[in-house]
Amino acid sequence: MERTANYLAFVLFPAIYLIVSADGHVPCAVGSFQCGNTTVCVKQEDHCDGQQDCPNGEDESYKMCVNNEGWFEHIVKNRTIPDVKDNASCGLQFVPSTCQCVKMTRLDCSSHSLVSIPSPLPANVTRLYLMRNNIKNISDGSFHGLRSIDLLHLEGNFIVSLRNNTFHGLRGLEKLSVANNSLVEIESGAFRTLPQLIWLFLQFNHIRRIPRGAFEGASKLEWIDLRGNDLQLYGDEFEGLPELNYLDLEGNHITHIRRETFQGYKSLRVLILRGNHIASVSPDAFADLHALLQLDLMNNKIMVLDESTFTHNVRMTKLDLADNPLPGFPRRLLSPLTQLKSLDLSGIIIPNIDASFFSNLKQLHHVHFERFSYCHKAIHVPNCFPKTDGLSTIENLLADVILRALVWIMALITCVGNLFVMLGRLMIREENRMHSVLVKNLAASDFLMGIYLMIIGAKDANYRDNYNMYASDWRSSWECRCTGCLAMASSEVSILILTYLSLERFVVISHPYTTKGLTSKKVIIALSGIWTAGILLAVIPVTSTHLFGDFYGTNGVCFPLHIYEPYEAGWQYSSFVFLGLNSVSVLIIALCYVSMFCSIQKSRQLSHGFSSDNSFALRFFFIVLTDALCWAPIIIIKIIALTRAPIPDEVHAWVAVFVLPINSAINPVLYSLTTVTFRTRLQKWGCCLKAQPQTSIARASILPSRSSFRQDAYSHFSDNQPDNSTYTMELLIAQDGAAKAYNGELLTPPSSPDHTAKEEETNKLVAAGDSEELKC
Repeated sequence: MERTANYLAFVLFPAIYLIVSADGHVPCAVGSFQCGNTTVCVKQEDHCDGQQDCPNGEDESYKMCVNNEGWFEHIVKNRTIPDVKDNASCGLQFVPSTCQCVKMTRLDCSSHSLVSIPSPLPANVTRLYLMRNNIKNISDGSFHGLRSIDLLHLEGNFIVSLRNNTFHGLRGLEKLSVANNSLVEIESGAFRTLPQLIWLFLQFNHIRRIPRGAFEGASKLEWIDLRGNDLQLYGDEFEGLPELNYLDLEGNHITHIRRETFQGYKSLRVLILRGNHIASVSPDAFADLHALLQLDLMNNKIMVLDESTFTHNVRMTKLDLADNPLPGFPRRLLSPLTQLKSLDLSGIIIPNIDASFFSNLKQLHHVHFERFSYCHKAIHVPNCFPKTDGLSTIENLLADVILRALVWIMALITCVGNLFVMLGRLMIREENRMHSVLVKNLAASDFLMGIYLMIIGAKDANYRDNYNMYASDWRSSWECRCTGCLAMASSEVSILILTYLSLERFVVISHPYTTKGLTSKKVIIALSGIWTAGILLAVIPVTSTHLFGDFYGTNGVCFPLHIYEPYEAGWQYSSFVFLGLNSVSVLIIALCYVSMFCSIQKSRQLSHGFSSDNSFALRFFFIVLTDALCWAPIIIIKIIALTRAPIPDEVHAWVAVFVLPINSAINPVLYSLTTVTFRTRLQKWGCCLKAQPQTSIARASILPSRSSFRQDAYSHFSDNQPDNSTYTMELLIAQDGAAKAYNGELLTPPSSPDHTAKEEETNKLVAAGDSEELKC
C-alpha cells in the first residue's frame, strides 16, 4: 500500500507541478479567477457580490471591489502629514484678536469678515486658515517673516489676482489653497518665492490664461488643481515643473490636445481632462507622458481617436473615455495598455466590439460599458458593469428565479390552451365554419408564442450559471434570429387577426340588412394576407445587417422591443411595428367594440319590451380591456424609452416575459372556452366541462330553418320576463350566428314599429353572437 502511494506521488507530482505555474497561479476556466495563491477559482459574477467565496476573502476585499487606481495610491497616500492632538496647548508667541490658536502652532482666522491679512502674525505659526472672509487683495509683504508656515488656506474669499510678490516670505510653504475665489489673473512669477510648494489648489475661479513662467521657482510642485476655471491651453503653462505628478483640469474650456500641450511632462502620473470641450486629440498628444498612470477624458466631444494615441503610455492603469460621441472605436486603441486595471467606456456605442479589443488587457479588474451585452466580450474581467439589463445577468439568461418560473408557466398555459382550442374546433361540427377557421388560425399564431417561450426557457436552463461564456455566440446566432422571428410573427399575426375580426363584426352589426357576412373566399384571402404580412414583418430585419444591425440579438430573449437600448440599429423599424402598426390595430379594435356596443344599446332603447340585461356589455368590456392590458404597456414603455427617460431594468424583464405573451395565453379563454356554443358542443363530444343551466335549452333549440329561428327569437323579444331575455341572448349566441349562415338572408320585418325596432336589435344581436362566440 505504501509503495502504491509513493508511486502515485511520484507520478502525480510532476503533473501537478505542470498544472500550477511557477508563480503559483492555477489556470482557471474562462470567466473564473483565482483566489490569491490558493487553488480555488471563483466565477466573474461572484466577485464583489457581498458573499465571500474565496477562502481568504479576496473576492470581497477592498482592493478587489473598490476602484481606487490613480492619484490616491500614488500621491496623497504618501504625503500624509502627522496630525497634532486637539488638546495640545497653544504654543504661539501671541494670538491676534480676530483669530484663535488651535493645535499648538496653528492659527484659525476663518469666517471673521476680514478684508485683509491680519498683521502682525506670530513668526512661529505653522498653519494659517483665512477661509470664508472678504479678502479681495493681498498686499505685498503680508506674509513677510513667516518662514514656518507649511499650509495656507485662502478659500472662499474674493481675491482677484496673484502678483509676483503676493507670497513673499513664505519660504517653507508646502500647500497653498486659493480655491473658490474670483481669480482672473496670475502674474508671471507669482509662485517664484515658494521653493518648497508641493500642492497648489486654484479650483473654481475664473482663470482664463496661465502666463509662461507663472510657476518659475516652484520646481517641487507635484499637484496642481485647476478645476472649474475658464482655461485654454497653449503648451507653455506648466514649464519648469519636473516633479509634477497630478494635474487636474476638469471643467475648463480646453478644445484641442496637441503634442506641445503636455510636451516635456515626463513625471506626470495623473491627468484629469474631463468635462471640457475637447473635440480633437492628436495621435502623439500623450507621447511624452511615459509615467502616466491615470488619464481621464470623460464627458468631452471627442469624435476620433487614432489607434496610436496611447502607444507610449504602457504604464497606464486607469483610463476613462466615458460619454464621448465616438462613432467608432479603434480596434487596437487599447492594445498597448497591458498594465491597465480600470477602464470606463460607458456612454460609448461600440458596434464592432469583440473580444480582441481586450485580449491584451490581462490586468484589467474593472470595466464599465454602456451596454450589458458588451460584458460578454470581456469575460476575463472580474468586475464588469452594468451587471444586468433586467432580462439577463452575467450568470444567467433569465435574471432571477421568478422570471425562470414565469417563462415556463406562460409557455405551458399558452401551448396547452391554444392546442386545446385547435383540436376542439377540429372535432366539433359548427354551422359557422368560417369563424371557426379564423379562431383556429388565431390559436395557431398564439401557439407559436408558446413555442418561443419554451425555446427561451430551454436555453436558460442550458446556459445556467455560465451564460456569460455563451451569450455572445447565442445572441449573434441564426438560432436566436429564428427564435425572434417566431415570436415576432406570432405577435403580429395574432393582432392582425384580432383587428380583422373586429372590423368584420362591426360591419355586420352596423349594416345587418345589407351585409352577407363571411364567405370562404373572403376568409382565405384575408388569412393569406395576414400570415404573409406577419411573416414578412418578422423576416425583413434579418435580410440586412447594415440597415437593421443584429435586430434580434439586442437581448438574451431575442425579441426586438428596443427598450433597454432604444436607439440600437433598426430602432426605426421596431418603432414602426410596435408604435405604428400595433397602436393602430389596438385603436381599431377598441373603436369597433365601442361602436358595436352603442349600436346595440340604441336598438334596445327603441325596443321597449327588451330586457335590460347587459351581459354582452360586460363581455365587450373584457374584450377591449384584455387587448389594452397587453399592448398599451408595451406602447407606453416604448415611447418612454425613445425619450431616453430612465426605465427600471425590472420593467424590461416583465414586459418581455409576461406582458408580451399574456394575450396569447388569454385568447383561448376569451375566444372559445367561455363561449356557450363551444362548451356545449364539447360536452356533446364528452368533454369534461361543467354545463350552465341554459346549456340544455340552447342545445335543444338548434333550429332547422331560419324562419323558425326568427319566430322563436321574436316570441322571446315580445316577452318582458328578464329570464326570457337572458334565454334569447344565450339562444342567439348558441346559434353561432345562424341567421347569417343561411345564405345571409333575413326575414322581412313586421309592419309594427315596435316589431321593426325589435327585429333590428335581433339582427344586431345575432351578428354580435358571432363576435361573442369569438371573444366572449
